[in-house]
Amino acid sequence: MSPLAENLRNALMSKNPKVHEAALRTLEELLPRIDDRELLLELHRVLSDATKSWSEPEREPIGTIITLIDSYVAAAA
Repeated sequence: MSPLAENLRNALMSKNPKVHEAALRTLEELLPRIDDRELLLELHRVLSDATKSWSEPEREPIGTIITLIDSYVAAAA
């Protein structure tokens, strides 16, 4: 697992919602600069896996970020 994906996973597994918010905000800022398709797919998996137990309102911003990742994956192909 890449260091970025591992840090994201650790932040999302935290019990602190402020850590989640900061991690997601940072990821949104980094996404436009990532042109590695495999890394984007790895981040997608981490987001999906790490947030499975979250409630629907908590997961709402995740869907937006996953959609962004999907568009960057398509562009990197």
